[in-house]
Amino acid sequence: MKRSRAVMRRLLRPLGPTWEVWDLPEAGAPTPAVPTTPAHIHVIVPPAESNSDLLAMPARLVVSAALWVPTVQGDELADAVRLELELSGLPAPKAGATSISLRTIGEENGRSLVAASLFPADLPAAYAGLNYRYFEASPLLLNLPANAATVWREGDDIVVCVTRGPVVAVWETMHADASDSELSLWIRLFLTQLQAEAVVPQWLDWHDPGGEMRERDIVLPDGARWATSRAEFLRPIWPEKPAEWQPPSTLQGIDRSQRAKKIRQLIYASAAAYLTLVLAAVATIGVMKVRAAMMASERDRLAAEVSTFAPVSRSWQLVSATAEPEQYPLEILLQLVKNMPDSGIRLTTLTMNDGEVLVEGEATSVTLASRFFESVESADELWYVSWEMSPPSLLPNSTARFQMRGAINTL
Repeated sequence: MKRSRAVMRRLLRPLGPTWEVWDLPEAGAPTPAVPTTPAHIHVIVPPAESNSDLLAMPARLVVSAALWVPTVQGDELADAVRLELELSGLPAPKAGATSISLRTIGEENGRSLVAASLFPADLPAAYAGLNYRYFEASPLLLNLPANAATVWREGDDIVVCVTRGPVVAVWETMHADASDSELSLWIRLFLTQLQAEAVVPQWLDWHDPGGEMRERDIVLPDGARWATSRAEFLRPIWPEKPAEWQPPSTLQGIDRSQRAKKIRQLIYASAAAYLTLVLAAVATIGVMKVRAAMMASERDRLAAEVSTFAPVSRSWQLVSATAEPEQYPLEILLQLVKNMPDSGIRLTTLTMNDGEVLVEGEATSVTLASRFFESVESADELWYVSWEMSPPSLLPNSTARFQMRGAINTL
């Protein structure tokens, strides 16, 4: 479903039992990076919502991951990230799904560092039934310092969010009731993994703008100390564009609204068209009868003429396979084999039916399968076949299974 342009008026941020509400300036006024003179409200229950609200999803509900992927091509990033998520054991959304939001942090030696946010399958029960249209992960709506690890409390959770330069790279959450030693170990392991994967610099500033950790005996990695923090770090910023994720409940509401609008439009259009047809029919019924008779006569004449061509057409169909020898299955198989590399590719199936060729096989890698497809697609001997290949799938033995379909062009 195509989303309409975002028209957001408020940012709602649930913080455990309380919520914060930040208002945008009046319609038509320029949108600042931080909402000016916001109506900063603490409420015990969710405020009355509207379909122009942006809901800041709590950090614990959105899985965050920073991944190096072996491509810098924007159209390849989504598939590469899904493959990396599968290999790392994280839930990988299906192709085309909007539950994953990607941000490119940097590029290096032909690789891209991508920050991925994985949204839940649907809204949690606490937000079920609320009419929100726009969503974003809460750490992406804060004005956090660059090259730093910032710690704050969000409801019953402690959030640690790491930035690479000014961009949010990754975050994790831990229950606030964890002991000081548990929090120290958690922070150290979290940072060690990011540094080992070259996601963040070896040295980071540590900020605790809410003062949640200063009174606790937390041992920071590498002897770091809490830096002087500004409480403004936790003040929301307004995104130019929210995440593409929309839960099924939201999509159903949008669909109902659009269907009702289309029904009204159809009713008005049908009424106008009916009136027009009635008036036109009164004036032109005689002309229509004459034309109908002429068309019937022409139809009969053409039908008789076409019937004389039927035997000839049938004869050509019977000899078509002989007349086009380059389209024999064996000829196509020969050309496929000619375009195979010396090793690494194994064809398992070749079928032809009604002008369509289906080729299935296995390759030692996804890259090798893609190169084989490119070789077949550009082969001069197979110019009369239009090929396409879906993304290969990985087998348990790390072999890539691929499937190519070809449509034989009719001259």
